[in-house]
Amino acid sequence: YLLEAMPSVLRDYPSTNLLLIGEARRGETLAGLKELIQRLALEDSVNFLGKIDNAKLPLYYNAADVFVLPSLTEGLGLVLVEAAACNCPIIGTRVGGVVDLMETLGKGILVPPRSPEALALAIKTVFENPEEYNNLRETAIHYSWDSILEKNFKVLEDLQQEYFSKMTS
Repeated sequence: YLLEAMPSVLRDYPSTNLLLIGEARRGETLAGLKELIQRLALEDSVNFLGKIDNAKLPLYYNAADVFVLPSLTEGLGLVLVEAAACNCPIIGTRVGGVVDLMETLGKGILVPPRSPEALALAIKTVFENPEEYNNLRETAIHYSWDSILEKNFKVLEDLQQEYFSKMTS
């Protein structure tokens, strides 16, 4: 769907370059995407980078003008948190935990799944007003490992006080 959005984005922003990061787990998926790129004449605008070492991902998030997660299903979408922590504007589809995550972050654009038109519009919106969609680092800290551990310990302490302190009384 993101590839299908690209012709519309390129009409208004012809220098746009889409970097696809991650591993295609099935060869036929990668072959299908490459075929779609050829059919849409996107060979000069789309690059498959494959798997990138986690330590190097912040370099890509910081260099990006926008991060797009066009998932059809998603648990939480931690890659959105990673991008947000680098102050990269984010776009995600209205699926699974992405909805809650975007509400927590307070910025970013949610689009319906399976909608190249909505993705293209969201990308253009970010390109036109980038300052409205960045500065996410402060809210992304809520998803840091330290913050998550602290919240989990608090829940465990509350449970211990509520249930186990009564057993020893």
